[in-house]
Amino acid sequence: MDFTQVFRVLAYVIPGFIGYQLYRGAYPVKRVSDTVVVLWSLIHTLIILVAFGFLSWLFNIHRLNFFARPPETLGWKSAALLIVSGFLYGGLLSGLHWLRQRFNLWMPDPLSIWAKVNLQKEGYWTLVRLKEGGICSMGWVSDYAFDPDSEDQDFLLRDARCVDENLQVKYFVAGLGVYLNTRDVQAIEYIHAEE
Repeated sequence: MDFTQVFRVLAYVIPGFIGYQLYRGAYPVKRVSDTVVVLWSLIHTLIILVAFGFLSWLFNIHRLNFFARPPETLGWKSAALLIVSGFLYGGLLSGLHWLRQRFNLWMPDPLSIWAKVNLQKEGYWTLVRLKEGGICSMGWVSDYAFDPDSEDQDFLLRDARCVDENLQVKYFVAGLGVYLNTRDVQAIEYIHAEE
């Protein structure tokens, strides 16, 4: 397999991969295998190529129809167009998901409560009460794991501080924050920042 063949294969996989990863970055879901990522990338690339075929038919621009073009005509401009379309497609997927969340009365969102709460983290402090020792940590959830198949989830508190029962600060945590797992947590409270 020479460079041009590798280039053509990658040019047809990368747009779907970019779109898929942008969407997964904006709306985390459980971890998937590399095989599943490649398959979804191919499916999303196929959707992008069908959209180009439709635009080609609609506006009578034959060079946009990647199905009708011989593979050897795929050049750098076409590859760049496919890559840009991957970014646009990822933005479109994220935008459609955002719209779906805004109209959740008509279309309920399938995300778990853990993911929903942590996606809406602006303006809220997170108070974490641990099972052992009555230790309380308070901060912002800056990163979290979401795997529906896992019983416990990891998360990271930024600007963390150890507080007592009256929410008086005992000390500030220096560094990246506090890494926690839900298996060690008794309760998590989300407090509006103005309280």
